[in-house]
Amino acid sequence: MRYDTSDSGAAHDPISYGSTELAFNSMLFEISQTFRENTIPLIFAWNTGGSISGPSTVHGKTIYFGAHDHNIFAINADGTEKWRFATNGPVIADIKIKSNRLYVGSYDRNFYCLDLAGNLAWKFQTNGSIVAPACLSPEAIYVVSEDGNLYCLSYAGTKLWSFPTNGPIGTFIYADDTAIYFGSFDQNVYCVDKRGRLKWKFPATMPICNAVPYKDSLIVASFDGKVHRLSKDGSVQWTFTANSQIRIQLPFVIGDTIYFGCKDNNMYALDMEGRLLWKFPTDAEVVRGPLLHDSVLYFGCMDGNLYAVQQSGRLLWKFRAQGGIIATPSRLDGLILFGCLDCNFYALDREGRLAWKFHTTLSNPSTVNPERTTTVSFSLPQLDTFSSANLDIYKRPASLSGEVGGSVYSAISSGYTGKSVYTSRKNKYT
Repeated sequence: MRYDTSDSGAAHDPISYGSTELAFNSMLFEISQTFRENTIPLIFAWNTGGSISGPSTVHGKTIYFGAHDHNIFAINADGTEKWRFATNGPVIADIKIKSNRLYVGSYDRNFYCLDLAGNLAWKFQTNGSIVAPACLSPEAIYVVSEDGNLYCLSYAGTKLWSFPTNGPIGTFIYADDTAIYFGSFDQNVYCVDKRGRLKWKFPATMPICNAVPYKDSLIVASFDGKVHRLSKDGSVQWTFTANSQIRIQLPFVIGDTIYFGCKDNNMYALDMEGRLLWKFPTDAEVVRGPLLHDSVLYFGCMDGNLYAVQQSGRLLWKFRAQGGIIATPSRLDGLILFGCLDCNFYALDREGRLAWKFHTTLSNPSTVNPERTTTVSFSLPQLDTFSSANLDIYKRPASLSGEVGGSVYSAISSGYTGKSVYTSRKNKYT
């Protein structure tokens, strides 16, 4: 594979959608109105391309990540390629490593186990794309799929049991000594025991973005902008309501702080009592959570910037890539590492200077397949005070307008009208 230390992005032709209302490679999570049966979130609708939207995993001196060109890559700390393993679909899930084995799912419906030399040990087929990281517990592997199932696998790759839900699943999974916790697009958070039996479920008003552990509780977010802290019996301790929709696979919990991005183009930080600590404004959406290292938060944004922000919310620096950045960064030997929708994997020093970048096998960024999505709808909660300022939250374009890195981004407006009861047009979500 090619790698270089220049500041130029991947060369590719501009992509325009003409009359379509999908923004190029944006994973926008747009929502419009009443859920229809078999609705497919956009996180499951990427086309093949050179983009990288999943995070990287560092093990030893090797960096592992998946790409939309169907490959799982292993690269060295200097940006040279060690090996690649080809699947039959985009790979956007986090890679997990345990006992010198690499575990990751693909759009091709398979969950893969590789050795660290890139050789296939085994694979397990589900009935849908796999976009979330597996949970590797001491006794078993837990995997979720677009087919709506939680799978429990042995470390030999055999199915031990499965638990069905009524919607696609793209959230993280958490397991403790007695139970497994996860969210579904059927608008529920589930707690399942280690034999696959339901212990409880928490109903939300919208699909679940993520459910992450904190001490004896779960921090849960849903697409309606709500963040809940739940006890492990499913009872609600508190609820925080943001100004707009929260994205899939958010929030993140780091230490005693909750971080998440919203459609209102802010990164939020909450304390563990649900109080707002600060909001950091960006020029587009923050889709994934940050990396915290030496009291600095590093996170990407769909405005094409990698931000370095103090824990107080003060900007230190930002680095401009040639496309939107979805993945949570990682680090190795003083380098900040992240993939980008512009088909490059970047390494920066801690001052924000480019050390090197690695190109995937394709130069054309990924697009979203409109045939894989279905219009949905919901009713937004009534705003406490209706005003044009409040309405602007919903009318704001969901992604960049104009050209970024040679690719044309066409913004999607939410289509809400200036009425106290919102109406909707066709929109997509993920």
